Amino acid sequence: KPKRCLEDSCRDNLAISALCHLEMGTAHIPTCDQGLFFAGKSGFHGCIIPWILLVHIIPVLDIKDGLVVRAHMGNRAAYRPIETPLSPTADILDVAQGLRQLYPFPAFYVAELDAIQQGLAAGALERLKPLVAVADVWLDAGFASLRQLEGVLTMDGVWPVLGSESQADTSVLGHLSGNPRLVLSLDFRGDEFVGPPALFENADLWLSRVIVMTLRRVG
Repeated sequence: KPKRCLEDSCRDNLAISALCHLEMGTAHIPTCDQGLFFAGKSGFHGCIIPWILLVHIIPVLDIKDGLVVRAHMGNRAAYRPIETPLSPTADILDVAQGLRQLYPFPAFYVAELDAIQQGLAAGALERLKPLVAVADVWLDAGFASLRQLEGVLTMDGVWPVLGSESQADTSVLGHLSGNPRLVLSLDFRGDEFVGPPALFENADLWLSRVIVMTLRRVG
């Protein structure tokens, strides 16, 4: 049965068990709120190797016209304000608080859909401050230039996401590839990469945090 294990020796086994067939048990949510722990065992050349994996789940909030919307198949034009028993409204903070009643998520991925398509509007960052007060925010707002990132990089608790779909070339990533605050999103529609081919082909440019986003499966 799965059990909590914080020993370094258990974590070291992950490198070995990644090569094997995994038999995963159920999730265990620890009281320390570090994340979800999965435990199990793997067979490797006749040996049974126990393993444990710490998984961080980051809820996604898609924002359109200032409200959280329900995503469906990546068709942004059809997104409508979300209706959920977790929240009385589609307000960003109301939905986030509803999710945090299920589990104290330490971070949220926020996609500002209007900004991705039209540029970041005045007041969009101000609208996120109540959420930043309770959790980190991975913000995808169509950042495509160094100028757009200047103010965001000074905000505590906000991690700008560079979506490949918003990049004209690799220049922004090249200038900021060593910045630990940035997150790179490699965007796909089906099997097709969306963005400059050079960005996908040159892994040396990639950041320490990388998301692989399949847009058609969003929602």
